[in-house]
Amino acid sequence: MRLNAALAIVVATHALPAAAQPGSAVTDPAPTSHETAVSREPLRPGDPAPALTVDSWFKGETVSGFEPGRVYVVEFWATWCGPCIDSIPHLTHLQHQYKDRVRIIGVSTDSRRDDAERFVEEQGDAMDYAVAHDADRSMTDDWMRAAGRNGIPCSFVVDGRGRMVWVGHPRFGLDPVLEQVVKGDFDAGAWAEAESRFFQLVQRAVEAARAGDDAAAGAALDDAAKIDAYFASQAALMRFRIEINIRQRFDEALRMAAGLIDGPHKDDASALAQIGSEIMDAPGPSSRDLSLAVRALERAVELERGRDPGTLARLARAHWRSGDAARAAEVQQRALDATRGERRRAQARNVLEQYQSPK
Repeated sequence: MRLNAALAIVVATHALPAAAQPGSAVTDPAPTSHETAVSREPLRPGDPAPALTVDSWFKGETVSGFEPGRVYVVEFWATWCGPCIDSIPHLTHLQHQYKDRVRIIGVSTDSRRDDAERFVEEQGDAMDYAVAHDADRSMTDDWMRAAGRNGIPCSFVVDGRGRMVWVGHPRFGLDPVLEQVVKGDFDAGAWAEAESRFFQLVQRAVEAARAGDDAAAGAALDDAAKIDAYFASQAALMRFRIEINIRQRFDEALRMAAGLIDGPHKDDASALAQIGSEIMDAPGPSSRDLSLAVRALERAVELERGRDPGTLARLARAHWRSGDAARAAEVQQRALDATRGERRRAQARNVLEQYQSPK
C-alpha cells in the first residue's frame, strides 16, 4: 500500500521500514574515502558540534566557529534534491524570524562546486541565509555519517554552548525545537526520548492499519498523542494520513482534514500544504470534491505570504483539478514569478501554458 510523501518523511527519515518517496529524505551519495579512513565516535544530541570544515562560502559571512550564545541550524542539501529545494523558503522564513539570534547555514554536498554556486546565485534573496560548499565531503562525514544519517535534507541544531542538540528532517520537529533552544529551555535528552517513542508508536499504527486492525492503530496514535502537545498535533496528522492513504476511507479522511485545517494546524503552512496535496493525490476517484484541498492550500499561501512557489503551484493544480482553469492560470503565474532558476522556471512556464490553453 502506498504511503504518501508526507508520511514517508517520518518513516524514511527515522529508519522505519519503508522506502523513501518523493518529498521525503533522499539518500545521499556513497561514503567518501575520508569516511572509510577515519574512525570516529558517534555524534549524539548533547555532544560538542563538529567543526565547520567547508572549503568555500557562496553567501553570507564566513563562519569559522560557533559563537557562544548564538544558535545555529546547519542543513545539508544538494541542488539535485527536490525536498531540499522545497525546504529553502521555510529556512529563509526562519532566518528572517529569528534574525541575529539564529544563524542558518546551508552546506551543499554537490560534487560540482559550480553547480551549487550557480544555483545559489539564481535563488537570490529567496535563499536568504549563509551557504557553503563541502567539496571533499569531510564535513558531511563528520556530521551526517557520525550521526547515522544518510538522507538529505538533514538539519542539525547547535545551541549557544556549541552543542549539537537535535538532528532531523527540517519538516519534522525543527520549528518547535528551534523555538525552545532559542528560549534556553530545550532538554535534548527528553526530546530524543519523546521523539523515539513517537516514531515507535507511528510505526505500530502504520503496521496495524496495513493489517486492517483499526483498534490497534487507533490505540497507538492515542498513546502518541499523550506525549505532549506537539506530538499530539502530529499524531492527529498521522491519523488523517493513514485514513486517506492506507485505509482509503475518504469521507472520514476529509472530516479529519477539516478538523486539522480549522484546529491544531490552522497556522502551520507546511502541514496545510501537505494536507491539500494529499487530498489531491490520494488514490481514489479523481472526481471527488477538492474544495477542502483548495482551502488548505489557500491558507498555506496566506501564511507564507505567497513566497513559496511550491505551495503556489500546488494551489494552482488544485484549482485546475477542480475545473477552474482561469484561477489555476492566475495562481500558476504567481508561482512562476516566485520561482528561481531557469530550469525550474521553464517547468513552471510549461504548466502555466497548459492552464492557459485547456483542451
